[in-house]
Amino acid sequence: MSKPKVYMSPAQKILIVGLGNVLLRDEGIGIHILERLEKESGLPDGVELIRGETGGLALLPYLDGASAIIFVDAADFEGEAGEVRIFRGSEIQKERYTPLSVHDVGLRDLISLIVLKNPSPPEIVVIGLKPMELGVGVEISSELHKAIPSIIMMIRAEVERLALNLFAEKERSKSFSEETDE
Repeated sequence: MSKPKVYMSPAQKILIVGLGNVLLRDEGIGIHILERLEKESGLPDGVELIRGETGGLALLPYLDGASAIIFVDAADFEGEAGEVRIFRGSEIQKERYTPLSVHDVGLRDLISLIVLKNPSPPEIVVIGLKPMELGVGVEISSELHKAIPSIIMMIRAEVERLALNLFAEKERSKSFSEETDE
């Protein structure tokens, strides 16, 4: 698969961060998704993959300078086991989304720190997957395994949406600079 052309400047980057513990079956889905993305080609330049695992606050330095961040993680929300949802903006902080993690610091806390630390915080998206099985083991449930291709399609669509937003933002800034220079 060839890389799609995305009009981001070299200074802009989108991070895809896989989270979870691969020793707890579906809790490690974010890592399984990231591994699949690493094997496939087709992500545009300016997109970086980060294996976040249960890194908690140790991830902060790796997230600096991002224009947008997509976190992929197991999550508890109202819905059926095996369901996938995209959370953006204020939805991430609402009670209806709870990361299922044994991470040092919860994902919500990490996101709060990213926002507090940056005067112009990156756009943040969480792709949450409601797990089927959380027992000890390295294999994910067959239901989530079957869902991986559609989850990857969701991630690719989200990357495209974010890249277009970044391009539009860059064009607005450029246009504003040209107007103020006149």
